[in-house]
Amino acid sequence: MTVVVVTHGYSPDEQTRICVAASKKRVSKSAVLRNRAKRRVRALIQKHQELLKQMQIVYLMVVTKKAVCTVPYEELEADYCYAMSRVLVEKNL
Repeated sequence: MTVVVVTHGYSPDEQTRICVAASKKRVSKSAVLRNRAKRRVRALIQKHQELLKQMQIVYLMVVTKKAVCTVPYEELEADYCYAMSRVLVEKNL
């Protein structure tokens, strides 16, 4: 899973814009598997929505990989939280 964020131009009144991408090449040719990957990532984002507000993220783009469909949810959640913590470290530099 690749996470891309933009924090420039943050306004407290504005909501975070979210994009979840699952391409045929990186995930699967099956639309069912691509949709499952996007649903799982959206569920993660919704569960950790407060984190986005705290980090003042304007745009969030997540590019999924094939493993998103098969790994256990807890492992996927740990990967997402790790990626977001890396973003926080980069932002504070």
